[in-house]
Amino acid sequence: MKRLLGSLVIALATALGTTALVAPPASAGTTYSVTGKILLTYRAAGGAAVFGEAVSARKTLLVSGRHVYHQHFENGVVLWSHTSSRTWLNTRMPSLKGVSNERIVAGLATPIYRSGELCRATRFSKQVLASLLHGGVIIDLRTASAAKACKDPSLPGVTKYRYSMTGTANLVTFVTKASDRAALGSALSRIAATTGPVLVHCHYGRDRTGMLNLILMFINGMDVETARTEYLRSPGAASSMFDAFLDSITANYPDDQTHGMAYPGVYRFVTEGLGLSDATITTLKARYMVD
Repeated sequence: MKRLLGSLVIALATALGTTALVAPPASAGTTYSVTGKILLTYRAAGGAAVFGEAVSARKTLLVSGRHVYHQHFENGVVLWSHTSSRTWLNTRMPSLKGVSNERIVAGLATPIYRSGELCRATRFSKQVLASLLHGGVIIDLRTASAAKACKDPSLPGVTKYRYSMTGTANLVTFVTKASDRAALGSALSRIAATTGPVLVHCHYGRDRTGMLNLILMFINGMDVETARTEYLRSPGAASSMFDAFLDSITANYPDDQTHGMAYPGVYRFVTEGLGLSDATITTLKARYMVD
């Protein structure tokens, strides 16, 4: 019954374009106070009826010279700063001014955030990102020159990593080019080694970011059509490019078995092409596969 209910929740969330997420657990018997501007913002957004009870104490971050106060609740997050205030539920990524194509990857048990480049994020969007990603990582898949021309913001408690991939709209390149495969493998290994939140981006957040997320979805047993739908949510994405990507895996890593993944050839591509160990694959499944 528990497994069935979990599947129904994920199915509903996916239909809404989101993934059901779980709030950080509160320590047994611990009660956290809600005070000041956080309390006022919490009440104005619906209070306990919408967000539930606090599961952590209020935290303070210094972002772009301003103090940001945020607190996690059972169903979402409340943020307040002198710039503005924001609340969001755990089932959605908050919108970010100055950033495009931001969302949560569909169908995973733990959120992977994805977007286009971050350098034009407004001051308040940076504050939201700092709250969203605190204790986690930003993974940038752009080339060195592109990253230098449009620098990611520095956020407190957030570590930045860059793994250079070819700036192309041809997903086949990401299967056939050794340097792209190495970058994909390194990025996925970094995700496996990260226990905090993860945001992956490139320029548009479409092809390089999309490729990484497609592989992650396939590792976790996602069916092909769900993965296709997720890829096509990005502006400019084409179904023909998705099909060419699958055909390239089949051609370059032929295998008539799925090995527990969603598509024949993916296991060989992930292990031989990207160099992921079985231990890394197991870690990714444990964290992101829906029970």
